[in-house]
Amino acid sequence: MNNKNQKTSVSIGIPTYKSPDTIPQVLKSLFKQKTKNVKILEIIIYSDGNNDDTVKNCKKVARNNKKIKIIDAKVRHGMAYGFKYMASLFKGDIFVLFCDDIKIADNYLIEKLTKPLISDKKVGLVGGNTIPLSPKNFFQKAYFSSFNAYHRTAYKLKDGDNKHTCDGAILAFSKNLIKKVKFPKEDKRLGNVDAYMYFATLTNGFKYRFAKNARVYFELASSHSEILSRFSRNNSNKYLLISQFGDIVKKEYKLPNAEHSKSLVIEFLKNPLGSIYIYSMGRYSEYKGKQIAKNFNPTWQVIESTKNI
Repeated sequence: MNNKNQKTSVSIGIPTYKSPDTIPQVLKSLFKQKTKNVKILEIIIYSDGNNDDTVKNCKKVARNNKKIKIIDAKVRHGMAYGFKYMASLFKGDIFVLFCDDIKIADNYLIEKLTKPLISDKKVGLVGGNTIPLSPKNFFQKAYFSSFNAYHRTAYKLKDGDNKHTCDGAILAFSKNLIKKVKFPKEDKRLGNVDAYMYFATLTNGFKYRFAKNARVYFELASSHSEILSRFSRNNSNKYLLISQFGDIVKKEYKLPNAEHSKSLVIEFLKNPLGSIYIYSMGRYSEYKGKQIAKNFNPTWQVIESTKNI
């Protein structure tokens, strides 16, 4: 990092696919960021083979803003490829990764997210706090119950410094970590970037920290097919990681039984039918996840409803 008389430079990367309406809002929110200890050096947008108005709308918002760099890939490669590409060219001391379908409501988000990296050089990765917007239908309410059950437990485990709070919607990496990680050549071996980078952080001798006050908001999947797709993909990721990082994956995925059981009961009492449904989807997606892991596709199906935030 820089000396005490200089601000720490931050590069922001946003991989985007089919988000003509949401990513302009993300950019506008980033323009409003107030910084004291950091400076936003650049905003890199990686368009992953879009054939809609995503790039066009980005260019409209980015007009006369020299910090924005748009990479317009003509072929879709997937999130992992986009992340590796941006990670290979960013210039800042810190690289911040955002999804293209989040809502930013805090003008000090970048400051809060990057603080643990500036305070402790041993920290290589920081996860922000992703919060779902109010659910509207049965499927979102069921998903909401599942989210609450897991995150209630995760917030208490190691003060939130655990795998379950590491979400790809909002992450910050030190340049030292990025330089040290040896990415697999096959994009499919990264699986979900957030989980892969969490274990790459630990196995490369760095620490992970959860920035609970760095909040962003997102829309929950709103249909049976979308929930099954997301759960199955996440479960397949676990098997991909075990093959690369070993037993540490099983250890980090594990939640305290007593504490988590209590959290599950709380959600069941609030939403019994939804809890039964989401539990069933969880068990089935574990089986489906094993099958997906055998031939993981880095260009997975987009969850359309999250693009309507």
